Amino acid sequence: MRLLWPFTSLSMLFTLSYASLFVSERNSFEKLNLQSWIIPRYNLQYLLKWRKDAINNMIEKAILEANKKGVKVLSMGLMNQGEELNRNGEVYIHKHP
Repeated sequence: MRLLWPFTSLSMLFTLSYASLFVSERNSFEKLNLQSWIIPRYNLQYLLKWRKDAINNMIEKAILEANKKGVKVLSMGLMNQGEELNRNGEVYIHKHP
């Protein structure tokens, strides 16, 4: 376990600086489009108060890009819908009705 901490630390620094959101899975059923979007962040980064705005911006960008592609947002992952992060997604509903 202790052997991997240098790699984990470098990976966390990389995702903090350079990583952006991406689609990991796409499915289509007749007129229904389904996509799973990934926000590459570690659990620790969600707990840092100074990263809250950056993560919220990434979530909002993912929602807007999905809507442009005709995909409706059904739900968000557990870390992306926290009360302290964005009031369980209410922020986006009020911004983009």
